[in-house]
Amino acid sequence: MATRLYIVILIVSLLITTLYLSLGEELHRETALNPSESQYNHLQQTYPNSLICPCTSLSMSHQTFISIEPVYHQVCLSDFVSSAWIDFLAARQYNLFLFIYDKRYNVNTQFRLLSTLCENAQQTVNDSLRLFLQTQFVSSQVIAQEIFHSQINSLIEDWQVNTISRFQLGIQLVRATNQGNKIMNDFYNFNLQVDPTSGQVNVIPMNYSNCSCALYDVCSEVMPIFQNTEGPFVIERYRIRDFFTGCFPLEALLQSTLECLYNQTCVDDIQIPVIPLLYNDTLFNISALNITGQGPNEMIETVESMVSRLMINSWLRNISFTSYYNACAPTLCTFQYESRRQTLFVVLTVISVLSGLTTGLKILTLISVRFAEKMADSRLAPIQFVKNVFVCHNDQKLANRLQFVLLVITLCVLYVVSFVQPQFRSVEIPKPSLSIYRDLSTQFPDSLQCSCSNISFKYQTFLTIQPRFHQVCSSEFTSNSWIEYVYENDNLFPRFNHTDFRATATGQFQLLSSLCRLSQKTVNDSVSQLASTDFINAQLIASNLLDSRIQTTISEFQLRTPTSFISMLDLIRDVTGTNMLMSMYSTNWKYSDVNINKENPVLNIAPLDYQECDCGMTPKCTQPSRGMMAGCYPLEALLQSTLQCFYDQQCIDSNETFKSLNSSFVSSRFDVNSSIEFIVQQLMVEEYLVNKSYEKYFDQCSPSSCTYSYTGSQDEIDIATSLIGLYGGLVVISQWITVLSIKVYRSRRRRIYPQIQ
Repeated sequence: MATRLYIVILIVSLLITTLYLSLGEELHRETALNPSESQYNHLQQTYPNSLICPCTSLSMSHQTFISIEPVYHQVCLSDFVSSAWIDFLAARQYNLFLFIYDKRYNVNTQFRLLSTLCENAQQTVNDSLRLFLQTQFVSSQVIAQEIFHSQINSLIEDWQVNTISRFQLGIQLVRATNQGNKIMNDFYNFNLQVDPTSGQVNVIPMNYSNCSCALYDVCSEVMPIFQNTEGPFVIERYRIRDFFTGCFPLEALLQSTLECLYNQTCVDDIQIPVIPLLYNDTLFNISALNITGQGPNEMIETVESMVSRLMINSWLRNISFTSYYNACAPTLCTFQYESRRQTLFVVLTVISVLSGLTTGLKILTLISVRFAEKMADSRLAPIQFVKNVFVCHNDQKLANRLQFVLLVITLCVLYVVSFVQPQFRSVEIPKPSLSIYRDLSTQFPDSLQCSCSNISFKYQTFLTIQPRFHQVCSSEFTSNSWIEYVYENDNLFPRFNHTDFRATATGQFQLLSSLCRLSQKTVNDSVSQLASTDFINAQLIASNLLDSRIQTTISEFQLRTPTSFISMLDLIRDVTGTNMLMSMYSTNWKYSDVNINKENPVLNIAPLDYQECDCGMTPKCTQPSRGMMAGCYPLEALLQSTLQCFYDQQCIDSNETFKSLNSSFVSSRFDVNSSIEFIVQQLMVEEYLVNKSYEKYFDQCSPSSCTYSYTGSQDEIDIATSLIGLYGGLVVISQWITVLSIKVYRSRRRRIYPQIQ
């Protein structure tokens, strides 16, 4: 009976122990020394969530692993932008006002501008690329190859957008200030009219196709090629398709296409002089642009469209993960994983447990069987029977009972010690929901890690930034209807004194409109760029950390965005003023009256002054006029003005055709007396409205799993298994101790002490 019971219990116990040890998992940590790139890639694929490879070199320049080469439009690499070609055209230019509309009169200026655009584009790219490649890339540990390529591509795209935006902003500011200041240029946008009686010289704006240069800078018309006749006149030979002349050569060029340069006949016609007898008929040895590989849309693409991409057709880039890995040079990689126990470990553990189980089950089975038999045969009450168990009639029974008590106490002590001893545990939860993640982040904020399925996604997927601009930028005072209303049918130029604000009102409001438009474009482009920037993180971050990261990003964005705009505007102001460029408004320099009775009258100019401030000394002279400012240049007068007049109906428009701004309707962080220059330095922005959604961020991250670790007590089954493994040895040790203790005890009791009388 006892043997059968013993065998059954032993087999069941061994099966349970084996199953528990085989099916249970434990956390392993390993280290790989001096891993190669192939070893790292293998480890990254196998242990993507736990692999850590610290870099020995924490920072390296972008040029270590990035190479970028722009491919420019072929015109920028052709002879059409060479100094030899431009000088050849300049030498053949027949400089008579009659032929100002002739392509060959303008061609020298147009190609010089085209050369400047190509040169500036290349210089901008080279300077920006050099700084970008010298920028340090900080990496404390090896970044996974997929994340690395995504992150670097995002950096390159951001750099390209920034470079193009800065280049475009500079050109647009030049165009806007030229228009608002009405800078005079080689009789393209003005004529001179002399009063035959007084000799007064007046500046009269030019017109192109019923479009006045006093109002618009984009006035233009297709440039013809003229042919000399036998008489004193020339006739129009033909018009070059999509090549324009206008108020400003730059504006005309940007509206033009290069279609003529793909046709050798058209290129040759450019070189033929109006009066051939005055020139050597030898043509410049220059070939038309290569039409091979050019689509029909590329041939008719405007120069402005080419400039919008820095005259670049494509970018060649190479990102080398191998170079990055070699520069990082990790000396070791650590990783951890959970796996089932090895078969050898299970076998050895079962063997170690077997001896303890055998001994323990023998005793337990015998005691149980004897107890049952005696309970069945004995007429004693159960309580009395239990008392008799502890009555010892000989040393053997005493040793057995003492050994049993000692063994139980030892096992209890070991169990308690093992139970209270802390143990590191790691738990993995696949595809957690947001509610589960929030619960886990509350319970295990320090150890919780969730790996994102999407390591890279756009800011715009979870973040929106909406700038609110000053109300003047959305008011009628920046509209064409208001500017035309102020212009009053081309009567400004001769009617008002230079110290009267109304003399330059058209230009000032054009400038205000342009500054609003360019400020809004700069901000909106920067917001769009930030929105399309990749938010890269391999691990899901908590809501408070996401808020902090976004706030830091927005703060940097607010500081960075106005920098280029303000520096370029200041540069243009300095260049315009230092070169003393003359305005069509005649507000900084004015033509002196001429004596038309002289045989060769000479035109002289003299600087004007504002409150004893001489425009010949400084371009920033201004003085108050009708609630605004008048000055040497409309731009300087506008920037030193305030918007106070815009809130006063009698000041801004006493006819009440256009309503003044309402100071109480829309709140503003700018004081009414703030200068327009101060508001422009803030890019006309009142505030940024930021809306972020952690739920959308969580959905974009889409964590594949979350792992957390904690320190807790050991598992009861593990403790029991360990104690069973120790049981066999404890039985032997306890037996020795009890036998030795009883012998010592008996020997002392038997010792006879002599009595001394």
